Amino acid sequence: MARISLAVATASVVLSSPATADVAVDVPATATAVAVITQDPHENDAPLTHAQRMALAAASDRAGAYPADLSVPYVAGGKVVATATATASAESVRVGREPYNVPTSEPDLGSDDGTIEGPPVVKEPVEPNPVEESGAAALSVQATTAISPNFTTVKYSAAQLEAARDEVLTLNDLPGAASLVSAYVDAPNNRVLVESSTASLELRQALAARYGSDRVALYHQPDLVRPVKKERHWDDSPFAGGSEIDSGNCTKAFGWVHQGKSYILTAGHCTSMNATISSNAGSVGKVTADNYNNKTGSVKWNGQSYYSGDLATIKMPAGKASSTLIYKGGPGSNSFRTVTAKWGPSGLSDRYCVGGQITGEMCGFKVMATNVTAKYGDNEIVKGVHRSHRNGKCTRGGDSGAPIYTIRSDGSIAAKGVLSGGSSNTSGSCRDYFTDTYLAEKALAGVLRVKAPK
Repeated sequence: MARISLAVATASVVLSSPATADVAVDVPATATAVAVITQDPHENDAPLTHAQRMALAAASDRAGAYPADLSVPYVAGGKVVATATATASAESVRVGREPYNVPTSEPDLGSDDGTIEGPPVVKEPVEPNPVEESGAAALSVQATTAISPNFTTVKYSAAQLEAARDEVLTLNDLPGAASLVSAYVDAPNNRVLVESSTASLELRQALAARYGSDRVALYHQPDLVRPVKKERHWDDSPFAGGSEIDSGNCTKAFGWVHQGKSYILTAGHCTSMNATISSNAGSVGKVTADNYNNKTGSVKWNGQSYYSGDLATIKMPAGKASSTLIYKGGPGSNSFRTVTAKWGPSGLSDRYCVGGQITGEMCGFKVMATNVTAKYGDNEIVKGVHRSHRNGKCTRGGDSGAPIYTIRSDGSIAAKGVLSGGSSNTSGSCRDYFTDTYLAEKALAGVLRVKAPK
């Protein structure tokens, strides 16, 4: 059983001479050095509509099917912008230009308003072997309409950008390598942003020498440090999300179902494949899927072509079951919310709540970057997660695996993600990294357990 390390690895900044001094303002790229930015380019982005996020997900899937020809799409001016390289094949361009079928109405996917209580929820027995494979109420869409993307030509393909994103944090011989924290694709600028606590000329030149001066840019934040992997203490079958596992080292996320059997979804770094997982109340079950290597980080699960964050499923033994409930309120609470919807793919500026067994229910987190590669303080690298921010109280070690969600108008929730890690500080400026439940259902066998609202 892997244990969570709470050691804090602080990024180092070395200012040995004026030639290596950090850049304190935005600087454009030169022929031999990458650009530096000092402000988050998505700070003021408006949240995506449901139609926009579904169209963007479709565009991303197309780019994944033609990664050498198409590039990473984005939303601008209210429309999806599909992108391709100048050398893209006619077939890939044809596919990239095709319209998307998107919903015409907005489902109630909730908000980050933690004051919504809803009616009391009673924990009831659950059939240990649920009959329905769906296990969930899919987002109900009454009607769709076809919209066409805007289309533009860019220099770098999805494959070229994602290769740089996933490699740069592994380059330990870079000048100032210890200061690099995360990397993600800045699609509107067709480049990769590397978040770093230093921006020396040597680092800028080294990045340009490897990737070219315009494929990568530094997002300089002097106080940035690497994240760490992150009680509802006596929960028993039918298990609810937000409760502890592994002697309080981690948290259950959501109920899961596959081929009529009950499972729990949590973070992969909390488990090891085939291990038996326990809680304070006894055995929970056996790990059947785990996409995280507890020495190196995210791995491609089961031969897939993409990384799927930090996930694991735990199968319940006979006589035990997962539920459609998660705990709400503080860490000592004994009350619940019901999962009645799936949020759908997450996007920039989404707001959400998280329910860890250490810190309890906290709201007001905002998604600041998607499809991020990040290096934890123990040098493990997580891939395919989203980064968020809030000011105030932060999640803590032991919250790993916690459910991430929005609260609907009736007090039930829409499942959104699984917490992986975040800030080492316990309050102040908080960062979290999470895996989208949309990606979990794409990558792993089975689906979320969701109760259809009455």
